[in-house]
Amino acid sequence: MNYASRGEHDPKAEQNNQHLKALFWVRFHRMPFKAIPKKLTVALMARVAKLSNYYPEKGGLSAYYSPHMIMHQRMVDASNEFVAEIGAYVHGYGHDTTNNMAARTIKGVYMGPTDDIQEGHRIYDLNTKCKARRAKIKVLLMTDQVIKILEEDARLEGATELRTYSKHDGELILDGDLLEGVDPDELWDENYVPVNKIERLSDVTGPLRTVLQ
Repeated sequence: MNYASRGEHDPKAEQNNQHLKALFWVRFHRMPFKAIPKKLTVALMARVAKLSNYYPEKGGLSAYYSPHMIMHQRMVDASNEFVAEIGAYVHGYGHDTTNNMAARTIKGVYMGPTDDIQEGHRIYDLNTKCKARRAKIKVLLMTDQVIKILEEDARLEGATELRTYSKHDGELILDGDLLEGVDPDELWDENYVPVNKIERLSDVTGPLRTVLQ
């Protein structure tokens, strides 16, 4: 291992830092929050660093195997790794329960999957403000109440607002695929034709005809 001296800038390290910063900003700007607590900031930074190791490194040990595959010797389980984005509103369940009136789920903000082989997820519990682990999650639509709770937690920790774009009244401008009722296919596919624009020439045997506008 060749260590750099204090104040010495290594081009490769600087490039990696800029890459991780860019990934962090992209994922943060996809969140509907103006500020996030420290626990969520750490989880987001760890997540983007982990995702960077899912692809083979140019000029690395292997042109086919990623650093994640070489170090951990296991495939990426998409059914567990990509069930939700960090910052999504989720309900966690699957833990031991007792026969009482306590809720069977915890309400929180998604912090990413665990590093275990079995399915597991980290959740920022909105009630306790602590990190919780649950075997299963269900992704729900984000609500204004959840946004206000999380932003208030961030302000109590002294976090500043990191948003750089919004409307003049402070309302956030979200990505199109995060808006309820917006079809992502219609947004990004230039050849996409809405279903209501397709009709039949005959109710029985007629072929489909695309209505062009």
